[in-house]
Amino acid sequence: MLARTVVYVNAGTQLATLESASGILSPGLIGSFVLLGVFPLLAKKLVSLLKQRQALKGWERPAVFDRNLVVIGGGSAGLVSSYIAAAVKSQVSLIEKHKMGGDCLNTGCVPSKALIRCSRILNQSRRAKEWGFDAIDVKYDFHNIMERVQKVVREVEPHDSVERYTGLGVDVIEGEARITSPYSVEVNGIELRTPNIIVATGARPFIPPITGVENVDYLTSDNLWQLRELPKRLLVLGGGPIGCELSQAFARFGSQVTIVEMMPRLMIREDEDVAEMVTERFREEGIILLVGHKAVEFTQQDGENSLICEHDDEQVKVPFDQVLVAVGRKPNSSGFGLEELNVSLNPNGTIETDEYLRSSIPTIYACGDVAGPYQFTHTAGHQAWYAAVNCLFGVFRRFKVDYTVIPFATFTDPEVARALPTLESEAKVGRPRQA
Repeated sequence: MLARTVVYVNAGTQLATLESASGILSPGLIGSFVLLGVFPLLAKKLVSLLKQRQALKGWERPAVFDRNLVVIGGGSAGLVSSYIAAAVKSQVSLIEKHKMGGDCLNTGCVPSKALIRCSRILNQSRRAKEWGFDAIDVKYDFHNIMERVQKVVREVEPHDSVERYTGLGVDVIEGEARITSPYSVEVNGIELRTPNIIVATGARPFIPPITGVENVDYLTSDNLWQLRELPKRLLVLGGGPIGCELSQAFARFGSQVTIVEMMPRLMIREDEDVAEMVTERFREEGIILLVGHKAVEFTQQDGENSLICEHDDEQVKVPFDQVLVAVGRKPNSSGFGLEELNVSLNPNGTIETDEYLRSSIPTIYACGDVAGPYQFTHTAGHQAWYAAVNCLFGVFRRFKVDYTVIPFATFTDPEVARALPTLESEAKVGRPRQA
């Protein structure tokens, strides 16, 4: 503040000494105005450098690095980050402990859309007369449907494979990473030294602390794809995008689906009239909707599972054969070294980042579901560009991540899509928006 005041006073003093119009071109006045314009930029840069030095205080920067960049996580954000780094001929290591492709390929976008596609074909066949046919007789086996879903995953898999990314120039390492300092990552007993790290570890299904949930063999978007027998009565906990998409698909295959949602309506983030259109279709297709119902306890009696809910100060008992928990996702931000470095987290567990996607440790960036605020595959790829470019070229120029228009799509029937210019509507609702 004092330095800024000195700059302004200096410019004012130079103006006060003007005696003629020709004095406007005097070196002193020109210099004062140049300083007036440049000072905010210099001050901002200086403050940033001081903050970085403070954050990295106590850590010795290695004289030599093994890699230009280390990316942790082989999902959408990690794949795009490493792809960009390899494209500009940087030495980049991508570490993945489980399956390449992350949630989108293995348990999210690809399998869910494959299942939805099958359910839509089945539904179309039942409406044959609308298209001028007398009848379309479709016979199916749910086991074969789920096998077909896995076949689709296998067909897409090569695009996200170790072999492909190795061919692109990425050093792909299969193992569990641990960040040991702002400049190093350990994997398989080997320490990789790097000037920058990108954390793209994704998220996992959130399991709410409902009494008795640990005694229920619940399904999530992770393990749902192991099913080969259609549940007769399927309880879906959560009326957001994931819950709605999968509820309609299973109902069309013949499950008696019940959706329990604590909010007053389904798809709470969508416009009310749009959500009502989906709600009406669900009711037409025989889906039981229990909105405004708070899940309280899972019980087992005489071999039957039930969920006890509260609604208008009364208890409602919902029997089921299997339950799908779809109430949001929890970021994977612990267990690999961030705690030891005191990297700041947001209240919902995502890594706190600045406008350049830097964490509180300036050499560690985050993108994708682990960073938020939007947990979508396309947003993960969008953030990955900024994270990779800022890591590799931030010395020359950094780019602020742009969320001007983020598209949202829910693949129910009818489909729902929108684009928002701000975070405001998402901030009005407590839990993270999923797709």
